[in-house]
Amino acid sequence: MAQTPRERRAAQRVLARQVRANRASRPSERTQFISANVQQAIWNARVNYASNVMSGREPMPAQGTAEAKNLASLASYASRGQADPRFEAAFSQYWYHFKDAQTPADEEEMPPEDDEDEDSSSEE
Repeated sequence: MAQTPRERRAAQRVLARQVRANRASRPSERTQFISANVQQAIWNARVNYASNVMSGREPMPAQGTAEAKNLASLASYASRGQADPRFEAAFSQYWYHFKDAQTPADEEEMPPEDDEDEDSSSEE
């Protein structure tokens, strides 16, 4: 992918125009200039880390760390079908949208459930 100096300068001018237009727009409309190859490499690294944690090659990170937030993000993607579904089950303790999943600490605090519905239906 060797470019001539002329092609490089032309690409720099195009990028400079895009950056200037980006600065002039509202913050919610700004574009980030990250190539698809870089985005894919970042995604692959995140998934590889999560796979290493699931397999035990990496320790489970502490709550609130950047690694835990990465795993929570992957659990979120998995809940919407955009990542491996195993991530949602494995890392739901890091994700604040638990759906119906509970952390081990929550299970200890919960009182045992009574089966009142079964008793009331048998009495009728």
